[in-house]
Amino acid sequence: SRNLAYMIKLLSCVRGTPRVLVPCAPVNTVSQALRDPQVLAEEMILRVPHQHFGEVLQLASPIRVSDHVVDPVRAPEHGEHTVDVLRSLADVSETDIPGVLAECGVRDPEVSPNGPN
Repeated sequence: SRNLAYMIKLLSCVRGTPRVLVPCAPVNTVSQALRDPQVLAEEMILRVPHQHFGEVLQLASPIRVSDHVVDPVRAPEHGEHTVDVLRSLADVSETDIPGVLAECGVRDPEVSPNGPN
């Protein structure tokens, strides 16, 4: 069995001389990707407060525009904006929302005692 370093060298060198034969790189696990030196140097991991879990780690946007800094916000919970999307973007009437949610098998986060779906 060959290890990863051997295979990358084999695919990217001819007789020991570096030359790209086959574009290749390791596929990292999530844990490895989060510890990658470039990810850390680029500050791609954010610590964001979460209402249920305290502080959580979240990926930063890879898009950087000049010196413009955007304050990080937590990602929405599953279903947190469903009703708002139905109202504003899908133009579903207030009376039709419960039926649409039921038809799609989605609980209404505004009514559910457990919070968002």
